[in-house]
Amino acid sequence: MKELDDIIQFENENTTLDFKAIQYKKNKFENFLKDVISMANSKSSDDKLIIIGVNHKANGKRDIIGINEDFVDEAGLRSSIFKHIHPPLSTKPIFLIKSKTIFYFYGNINQMLIF
Repeated sequence: MKELDDIIQFENENTTLDFKAIQYKKNKFENFLKDVISMANSKSSDDKLIIIGVNHKANGKRDIIGINEDFVDEAGLRSSIFKHIHPPLSTKPIFLIKSKTIFYFYGNINQMLIF
């Protein structure tokens, strides 16, 4: 996988990369699940990555916002994945926190998932 700093600085959103300015809210995990399913259902064999705390603007510029509030419970996100996505993911999500930016990394997922 490419260096995360390079991905943030140079890559554009696509079927394997998504930037989110703010983190998913506890009462809005369905948005998180939809994003995971969308990436998992893509035909790409590349790693899938959701980066929270980066505002990717239409003109290509990025604002590193970071997370200015408590991190949403990682266990809750994992539980939502395993409870609501079928069949289960072929790889386990990895959560990385770097300078108040959260990376949800799914590895090489290439399978049809439903909510």
